[in-house]
Amino acid sequence: MREIRSVCGQINESVGEKEANLLTAISSQRHEAVKQCLALTSEVKAQSQSLDLLEDQVNDIVALTAVHSGTDVSNSRSLTSRAKQIPRQPKLGQVKVEEYVASLEFVKDAKLLSLHITDIVHRPVSSGPALVEVKWRTLDDIKDITLSAKSKDPRGFDVTTTVYLTRSMTSYIMTLPWVNAEYTIKLEGTAENGAMYPPVHRPIRTMPYVHCFKARFNPSTCHKRVAVSTGKEEVVHRKCKMANLQSACAVTTSFQRLEKLEGAMTDDCLPILPFVYWEVIVHFQVFGKLGDSKLLCDVGICKQGTEDASSLLCDNQKSYCAYLVRRNNSVALEFWNGPNRDTLPRSIPILDLTREKEKSLRLGFYFDAMKRVVAIVSPGNNTILAQFYVKTTNLIAVCGLYCFEQVFTMVKFTDPQKLPTVLCKLMKWSHGN
Repeated sequence: MREIRSVCGQINESVGEKEANLLTAISSQRHEAVKQCLALTSEVKAQSQSLDLLEDQVNDIVALTAVHSGTDVSNSRSLTSRAKQIPRQPKLGQVKVEEYVASLEFVKDAKLLSLHITDIVHRPVSSGPALVEVKWRTLDDIKDITLSAKSKDPRGFDVTTTVYLTRSMTSYIMTLPWVNAEYTIKLEGTAENGAMYPPVHRPIRTMPYVHCFKARFNPSTCHKRVAVSTGKEEVVHRKCKMANLQSACAVTTSFQRLEKLEGAMTDDCLPILPFVYWEVIVHFQVFGKLGDSKLLCDVGICKQGTEDASSLLCDNQKSYCAYLVRRNNSVALEFWNGPNRDTLPRSIPILDLTREKEKSLRLGFYFDAMKRVVAIVSPGNNTILAQFYVKTTNLIAVCGLYCFEQVFTMVKFTDPQKLPTVLCKLMKWSHGN
């Protein structure tokens, strides 16, 4: 009996040892499978990004060629269509390879074997270096993180920007020397035991500069009832009892004034450039009985030479604008597409007349002459409010002021305090990404 027990014990030990070895081997194979999945995912991302960068370059060449030759950019489609026909993997946001790998049962309780870049957010700039925010998912036993970006200078030499970060950080805004340039982002991590995790690479292209348009009103072309400040950045209605005219330009004789539209326009047309941006502050105060559907003001752009085609900018067939109007017990912001004779199906309440009578609103305007795109954005909320595709680039900024007996309205051009990041989305869209 003792011998039988001894033999059974030996058999159990042998079986247990073999099971442990088998489980170790299977676990190692599973971890290796995870590594290969992540490596393949990174490779697909890199290849897709490279194709997108090539497509950007093709689009830039098409746009520049069309502009210099005097042809319509919107009809220059041949090279663009060829670039879009390049076979590529589906968008990884749809494939969700990493999400699938992470959902596997044997991965849930295991530690992934490398850092992972989750997002790259471009910050728009009008001067200086490019700004790129890199976000990543870290690991539990990370001790140090190294983030670098490599590019080539105009002479073809490699230039690398490197920062050393602590384990607690999961994002960082990199300052890179050049805008509109290709970089390779590399993220590396060191474990607490000194081991190095495999580096993660991501190719990117930094955004071009945003051209901040310094718009100013022209006191010699505004309507005779509209006052322009001496700095030319602000307009009010002269007939409004709340208007302060002490800082207004003196009234002069001019044969170029607006006659139908009680408003003002800028000195110059919008520059024929991509990525043009300017901001407007609209301040209004309701002090009288304002009827329903009454207009307070409108702000936007129209084709040069058609500024006085209508008594309302939001009724001009050559204009694109935002306007403030009373809707029931509120003042709402709405949008007009003149060539389509269409009011966009979006009405945004700005002020509740039952609670308050005064409000200031900041609006941003984006214009890309190469792609014929105009957009109105909210800098505060960092959102796109309206977007239009225009048929001409010969455009001028205009505003109109109404209901001066019930509302005091001031429209002012202002320098952007901070460029909204949503501009990068518009810049990518206008390049067909």
